[in-house]
Amino acid sequence: MSNYVISLKHTGKSEPVVTLWRANNAGYCCDIDRAGIYENPEEGYHIDDLNIARPKYMVDPLLKKMSYGDFKDRLMLPNTKDVWNALGHKEMAEWVTN
Repeated sequence: MSNYVISLKHTGKSEPVVTLWRANNAGYCCDIDRAGIYENPEEGYHIDDLNIARPKYMVDPLLKKMSYGDFKDRLMLPNTKDVWNALGHKEMAEWVTN
């Protein structure tokens, strides 16, 4: 199954967008076009207290065209209570301020 890996550690409480892992474990991004697709996310590495994996089919409908930093009108995952609830992460939904 195709998954995105979401960094809880690098997603700030009041940041407007969620931080995603880039392909091949090569850093982080906020633009879905630069995000990696992980077919078999590893427990303890991609999935732990600071990272979660969510299926592409779950994330894609939540994407919005947004601007953040140097990225203008790109598909990104908003850092909102509604998005975190849709992703099934109630702790993050309660923590974010957006």
